[in-house]
Amino acid sequence: MRIFTAISVFFKIVFNAKFHKKLSDIDTNIIKIASLERDLEAEQARLNLEIQKLKNTPKIEDHSSLDEGACALLSLMQKEARLIDFIQEDLSDVNDEQMGAVSKLIHKDLNKVFSQFVKIEPVADVNEGESIHISEGYSNKEFKLIGNVDVKAPFDGVLRHKGWLVSKMNLPKRAKKDQTRVIMAAEVEC
Repeated sequence: MRIFTAISVFFKIVFNAKFHKKLSDIDTNIIKIASLERDLEAEQARLNLEIQKLKNTPKIEDHSSLDEGACALLSLMQKEARLIDFIQEDLSDVNDEQMGAVSKLIHKDLNKVFSQFVKIEPVADVNEGESIHISEGYSNKEFKLIGNVDVKAPFDGVLRHKGWLVSKMNLPKRAKKDQTRVIMAAEVEC
């Protein structure tokens, strides 16, 4: 069978210029592919070295974007109500009765911190479940429209949540700028 294929290919090469051109391009393409494969291997090796360098470079943490006021508030909520301890604790083994008692204590202490340093008011001055009218030019930061919403204001609907906004914040300034990240120092009994 191979002899017939060889004879057929021979006559195609001799009498068909297009076939001859395609066949001669195969050798050129094989050389190009081999060159591209070598280039690809070299580039992969270079990238692997770059990845190793990046993995071995020590990470420098930039804390300049931390908001001093937010850290101060977290510090107060930890100091007065142990909020972060509560959040970080594994509560899967705590029964509902214990959870309720702890939650009441934390709620009371958090309320105290908030009333001292932060004044929060509802966005909408309507009781939840009552009708509300949203005029044209409303702030989409203050009102999130849900359900079957018309294309254009005004809107009439039922208030599902009043929303909250900060109307006043009076947080104490922290003494040392470099300690902004420390919400509460680790306690060591000696």
